[in-house]
Amino acid sequence: MGIQRFTTYAGIRSSVSKTSLLVIEDDPLLREGLTELLSFNGFLTAVASDGQTGLKMAQTLQPNGILLDLR
Repeated sequence: MGIQRFTTYAGIRSSVSKTSLLVIEDDPLLREGLTELLSFNGFLTAVASDGQTGLKMAQTLQPNGILLDLR
């Protein structure tokens, strides 16, 4: 659990290359898919597998946006 990776890729759209997103998702397949898609498109991504870790990461990293589900 916790931080799985913090990566950046030279994606298709250079205008979003400095936009950071935190993905908080407990489903490993969905988490990996979202992270791959976002990274491929030039977003700086951080990943948390649970809400508690995600909250700590959000406070520390202060990303531009957070993707999560509520259930």
